[in-house]
Amino acid sequence: MSTNNQPDLQKKGDDPKRTVQICEVPGNDGKMSDSLRWFAFMSYGVGHVLNDLVASMWFTYALVFYHYVMQLSSINAGAVVLVGQLTDAVATAAIGVLSDNVNIYCTDRYGRRKTWHLFGSVLVFISLPFAFSPPVLPQVEGSELNTALYYCFFIVFFQIGWASIENSHMTLASDLTPLRDERTALLSIRYSFTVFANILVYIVTWVVLRSNDANKTQFGPLERKEFQIVILVIMIVGAMTTIIFHIGVREPLANNRMNRELLMTETEAERAANRFCSIFKRFTLYQTAVVYMCSRITVNMTLVFLPMYLQDYLKLTAEKLALLPLIMFLSSFGMSFLNKPMNMKFGRKYTYSFGVILSLGSAFWCYNGSGYSYANYQIYAVTVIIGIACSVVLVTSQALTTDFIGDKTHRGAFTFGLMSFTDKVCNGAVVMAVQSLHCEGCLSYYRDIMVYNWTIPSCLAFIAVISLPYGGRSSIQSNISEPQSNDTTDQTIIRNPVEKGQEVLPSNTVNS
Repeated sequence: MSTNNQPDLQKKGDDPKRTVQICEVPGNDGKMSDSLRWFAFMSYGVGHVLNDLVASMWFTYALVFYHYVMQLSSINAGAVVLVGQLTDAVATAAIGVLSDNVNIYCTDRYGRRKTWHLFGSVLVFISLPFAFSPPVLPQVEGSELNTALYYCFFIVFFQIGWASIENSHMTLASDLTPLRDERTALLSIRYSFTVFANILVYIVTWVVLRSNDANKTQFGPLERKEFQIVILVIMIVGAMTTIIFHIGVREPLANNRMNRELLMTETEAERAANRFCSIFKRFTLYQTAVVYMCSRITVNMTLVFLPMYLQDYLKLTAEKLALLPLIMFLSSFGMSFLNKPMNMKFGRKYTYSFGVILSLGSAFWCYNGSGYSYANYQIYAVTVIIGIACSVVLVTSQALTTDFIGDKTHRGAFTFGLMSFTDKVCNGAVVMAVQSLHCEGCLSYYRDIMVYNWTIPSCLAFIAVISLPYGGRSSIQSNISEPQSNDTTDQTIIRNPVEKGQEVLPSNTVNS
């Protein structure tokens, strides 16, 4: 092994993992200081805030805005959301392939993932204000079809931008570090800021509604101005966090070159395993996709239909439609600090099972709850429990996806693109089906939808999780000894074998 601070590529016959620590910034000793390390971690976390703010508005208030405020029918409102989800699905998969395989001069210098992140941010800033505001041309509102098509036009662009940010940011977690626990830490920080972004949206919405006396009524056409104010706040906060991300995160450009060089030094067996179509031959891909898809359905459909459930079934005021989701995400935020230690101590499978149990408990309470006491008091406890469940299943499903990617970071964006494709298509299909089957006289319709959403996906994901060959409790302790090296001393890295079936990451415990 090389005696300098730059890692040499290992030829075939050496350690097949060929992992290198890529989150280091060259300095006096080649390591990142604690302050810079934490600034990079926090900068990575805020890099998804714009998407989280947009997603919170999209999943929680899209149907409310298009159906109750803009007065579109249930089917047309569902069709608008379906167009957005299908666009997001196709764009996520396409951007995943392009991000992994397209390298031009500017992306190689600035970073492939950061370039796509910047591209998506620009699209979102341009198109989002039009998607949640009254049509610029008044004559568009003369026809419901024209109104729906008008919003679909802008939604297509902002969903392409959203997919670009989502895919590049998620994949960057695998590029920044090869260590399993550090990736979990990055995803936990990311989710903490996701919860922060959602909380901010609900607080702003709640304050705006209270200041305009909307707290005494339900949502209607008079709330158009309130949505524009919330969108303005989202744009300002999103711009600031995007700038911090691009300044604070240094994408390891060496990783781009190393993946290409490693491919040139592979054996024939390794080259066959890394072919584009080889990923579809792995059964664990489909298991992981089911877990990711079901987790996203549970979280996203909770955001979509919780306001409909509160307004149509419990008959709560517009203020409560902002307050209760806020409480749900406050509980998620508190749980986000426990996700990493739970995954490290109990493993992915036990942690995910805990989230499934909470989700099923919320469904049971929701189905049996009724009356004044439930609508005014017990519903707060239900939202707290489902908030904790959403935090657990979402972070753990993302961590399982990074486990599946392992050290194959050269196709990380494509893998996340596949996961997101199934997620977006299924979410859009569910929204369209629910809105198409909705009947005005069915008073318990949205209650039943919430119960189904918290039970069926959870059970399917649980079956897929327990059947995965990895994700259990770590039965090993990996030690990495890195003696100080100089020009005449070799660096030595000692690793114990990884857990059987866990072909992915070294499970080193780190203090991140």
